[in-house]
Amino acid sequence: MVWDSAQSTSAGRTAGGPRVVSRVRDRGKFPRLRAVELSEDKIFVAALDADGTLRGWSVIPDPRFVRSEGPGPDGVLTGQIVPVARPEFLALIPDDPKVVEVRLFQPHRSGDAFTLELIATFVVPTGGAFPDA
Repeated sequence: MVWDSAQSTSAGRTAGGPRVVSRVRDRGKFPRLRAVELSEDKIFVAALDADGTLRGWSVIPDPRFVRSEGPGPDGVLTGQIVPVARPEFLALIPDDPKVVEVRLFQPHRSGDAFTLELIATFVVPTGGAFPDA
């Protein structure tokens, strides 16, 4: 997937965000993680069926930012978070004919728990072929 920056369209709407640029099918079982390890620098990827039931999920590093480290003027190593103009990333989605939608969520810490902010949605066409793939 590629995360395009937001741009205004001629209809006055905003376009941009993640889009599928290629798809690779792999044989074998979809990896099952034992626990969700959320943090604010990750994205939760959810694959849902028509009833909104979770069919598969994964957690990936947030591709919109990278950590850059280098020596400062005084020679001390410092780090900063830098936005990436057009990040590319891989998201695992189960090859399941019941999956009709993929949602990306940004976790936000709320006390001892996390809340999930919906940041993008993909509709999976019938037959599972993404239009850009």
